[in-house]
Amino acid sequence: MTDIWIGLVDAVPIDPAGSELGGAYVHVLAPADDRLELLAAAEEALAEHELRVADLDDAEPVRDVLRRPLDPELLELALDAALERETRLGPFHWYPAERDTDPGALVASSLDEPRATMSTALENRTLMKVRSRYETEGATGYVVGLGTRWALLHVVNDDVAEDGFLATSLEMVAEIEAVDPEQSFFPRVMAMRPPTARLPEVDLDDTRGLLETAQESFPLLTIQTEQRHPGACYIGRVASLDDEAAVFHLVSPAGEWDDEDEYPYETITRIGFGGRYEEALALAAGPDPAG
Repeated sequence: MTDIWIGLVDAVPIDPAGSELGGAYVHVLAPADDRLELLAAAEEALAEHELRVADLDDAEPVRDVLRRPLDPELLELALDAALERETRLGPFHWYPAERDTDPGALVASSLDEPRATMSTALENRTLMKVRSRYETEGATGYVVGLGTRWALLHVVNDDVAEDGFLATSLEMVAEIEAVDPEQSFFPRVMAMRPPTARLPEVDLDDTRGLLETAQESFPLLTIQTEQRHPGACYIGRVASLDDEAAVFHLVSPAGEWDDEDEYPYETITRIGFGGRYEEALALAAGPDPAG
């Protein structure tokens, strides 16, 4: 059965114009399988109060929280959420608009804004730069797929050449902008030399489904867990998938098969495949000896 998850939301007005309130901290409790489902439930519940999610912290199953002291009011809300299978919000703790808030963070974790921008880019075939919260440069490419949790980017590298695909979690998107043809020659070159790679059919609504469908078409996958290990990436093949995590048989930078490691779905924020580096590493490593 789906767990009840709890998290602390920094909620801000959808339309801040004329508001004397900067926002509020509020606990959200909802049936969810992971942090992303809790985030989606929070967005829906807060929209009824003309608020949106600016940040979500301390998201975890209530059963884990119960190992520590829990406010009786929140415990009661958790029981109510479990019985009714509905989202519940705790008390709102408001703060004034003058509060010093990082404007980048207010946009980064709202799912609606990146989805709307990427939807337009998908429709118009616009060359975009997409940056996550934990990187400075970002990736350049075309949005070629959009799901409820993931967006798929057909990557264009610094040599203005196709370089595989990158699935990025919508939750982690911090900045999306079109590549300005007045500032870069990339759009003109790509117009003269359009991408030719066949688009993969991958599941962009579910992390487990995305890993499974991507692995069917590509020899190696690259995953990133930016919130836990910013800047690190792990390359390998899916060894197994269960309800909560993926086990990867990793390949070392030397092109040799290495150990297996487990990655909970909720920690995976980026998945790459079909890039030149992954293809070269797969060629060096050869078939997975584990089968």
